[in-house]
Amino acid sequence: MKRETREMVQESWTLVLDRAPAAAQAFYDRLFDIDPQLGRLFRGADMGEQGRALMRVITTVVRGLGGEAGGAAGPAGTTDPWESAHQMIVGGALFTMLERSLGERFVSPLRAAWMEVFSMHGAEIRRAALGGEGTSRVVPLQRRRLREIAH
Repeated sequence: MKRETREMVQESWTLVLDRAPAAAQAFYDRLFDIDPQLGRLFRGADMGEQGRALMRVITTVVRGLGGEAGGAAGPAGTTDPWESAHQMIVGGALFTMLERSLGERFVSPLRAAWMEVFSMHGAEIRRAALGGEGTSRVVPLQRRRLREIAH
């Protein structure tokens, strides 16, 4: 990752962190708008803590962004079709959160920089967003729907 890209992402993330609770709320609102079935994963969960955990993971990713030689793990980091589908859903929620938090500052170069980050670290962000390792907690109805999409 180029230094300029890394710096753009890190500076923008600082602005998002200034509004962390609202940003996390925007993320989960959009996640459940995109796929209401995912809301079942969080019944009875402390969404404040879930949001803080998500923000901690993204902060760790952003702080740890590599230099020029940093490699990418690929967009999904997996060949599991449900994880790939959830990767796209989480990406949509992440970009909605960034748009709402950054407003008119979220211009094309910054959007592209965040796309690069998500392509490298999307699996980590997905796991944090869904509150666990992978999608094993996804309800059977969701798995059935994703299976239909994959075929």
